[in-house]
Amino acid sequence: MKKLILLLLFASFSSVAQTITRTEKITEQTTYVAGKGFEGVIFSADYPAWIGSSERFTPTLEEIVLVENLLKSSLKEVNKPMINQGSYMGPVIHKRLHKYQRQYFGYISPKGERMVYVNCNYFRYNFIDRIQGIEQPDDKWKKQQTEVNDGGSYHWQIQVNLTTKELFGLQVNGVA
Repeated sequence: MKKLILLLLFASFSSVAQTITRTEKITEQTTYVAGKGFEGVIFSADYPAWIGSSERFTPTLEEIVLVENLLKSSLKEVNKPMINQGSYMGPVIHKRLHKYQRQYFGYISPKGERMVYVNCNYFRYNFIDRIQGIEQPDDKWKKQQTEVNDGGSYHWQIQVNLTTKELFGLQVNGVA
């Protein structure tokens, strides 16, 4: 009976935990990663990103798994103030987390903590887009940092403290 309970606990935990199922080197400075319900690009420490810190590091695959697990388990709570303010134009981000492409940038805080800045952009090209004549977006997001003005909750950023395992600094784009 104890083995059955342990097996069930392990199965339920493993279904919640993220894993990386695919990686691909895109450029010298970017690596594509994908897992169940997410895809993103890790930017190396020498990529000239604008993230507010000059001391950078390249996030490891294990750190990206931690980032994704924290997003999955904690984003709803971090997102509550925005939902309560009614400030959304577009999808509520924690409900559509699997539809965002991520860009990961590692940096060291002034306290010496390892942080990951995550830039998220909504992407789902579908049949209706095709009918309307909208061109399918290219893969530039895999090679360069994406900057989008406006767009509401189709574009947002958050920071992850790997040392304390906390999310902070959620910024959802405004609407023009």
